[in-house]
Amino acid sequence: KIEDNAANKTRFLILSDIKNPKMPNCKTSILAHTAHKPGGLSFLLEQFKKENINLTKLESRPVKSKEFLHSFYIDFEGHIDDENVKKALKDIQEIVWLGSYLSGEKDEI
Repeated sequence: KIEDNAANKTRFLILSDIKNPKMPNCKTSILAHTAHKPGGLSFLLEQFKKENINLTKLESRPVKSKEFLHSFYIDFEGHIDDENVKKALKDIQEIVWLGSYLSGEKDEI
């Protein structure tokens, strides 16, 4: 048994150099850097808002090699090849696409 609490969810990652095809109910994960200035994160988030893309995860981590710079791990609904996703990402300077994949079951809130 991996988890000791029934409410916990464990996520697994499978790495591949093959892009998953577009399907309904996809999620995408990216790593983005923002400028260390007022409005840097706001600009990043605004790109998703303009294209009506729902973020499902936003996690910040400091970049060890650059003082005051943070990376943001972002999961959102949609596939990297969706037109609205392409539009949202086109003005973001530093981005690493981690993958697009079929979303797991949505938890009831």
